[in-house]
Amino acid sequence: MVSQQQAGVMATDNKGILLLRRAPGTPHPELWELPRGLVQDGEPPEQTAERVLREQAGVAGDLADYVGYVDYPAAEGTVRQLVFTARVGMSDISLSGPRSGPCHQPQSNSE
Repeated sequence: MVSQQQAGVMATDNKGILLLRRAPGTPHPELWELPRGLVQDGEPPEQTAERVLREQAGVAGDLADYVGYVDYPAAEGTVRQLVFTARVGMSDISLSGPRSGPCHQPQSNSE
């Protein structure tokens, strides 16, 4: 039985995908993950996806598609994460708060 529902976003531009790194002192520190957050009561999952992208990465994205979901165990029970895609301008990303850190551009395979 699903006890929590989250929305996550695979935010991309023409150079790569946006991943956030968990801060030291949090569960699973240094883990790279998609921007994601709990779906609030009465909030459509698409709106949650847009909200967490804005709150966690400081960027607005155009949601494109619903990809699917993944269920995983947590202390609260089973968490279902709904995953959406979005197109963003990576140069607009502004990280802040305890999850902030340096942004790294992927290296080209042609180098």
